[in-house]
Amino acid sequence: MIKKDVAAAILMEKIVRDVYSNKGSREVQPLQWSILRYLDRASAKSSDLTSIARFLGLTLSPISRAVQTLEKRGFVTKRPDPQSGRAVVISLSDEGQAILEADPILKIAGKINALPEAEREQFRTALRSLWLLEQIEDGDADGADLAHR
Repeated sequence: MIKKDVAAAILMEKIVRDVYSNKGSREVQPLQWSILRYLDRASAKSSDLTSIARFLGLTLSPISRAVQTLEKRGFVTKRPDPQSGRAVVISLSDEGQAILEADPILKIAGKINALPEAEREQFRTALRSLWLLEQIEDGDADGADLAHR
């Protein structure tokens, strides 16, 4: 492994971790932000716990707990899936949609936007390529749809 590549990966992780400065128990946690972002982009067909867990690469337990917390806070709603007797469709509430305006990841997006256009495009292309490589290695290209929205 090339040291500069490891350093770049560590820097990328640090940038993302640092954006979540509010880490108190009453704050929206990074996983919860990821779920809210997912729901903002997903169709009703893929707005169930299993789809969210698959996209985020996690098991159902942490996703279920996070969704319960988001529901208690009024950021998401759940309703039975008319296609399935047991599945539940999870949707953003108006409050959930509004809180996304304060999404900490927007700080990073703003910094990306401040780059010259050519660098921005190279950066976006490189990230998509890294993500797609990961999907191919995992044998899961289903989420590729969401990455391009």
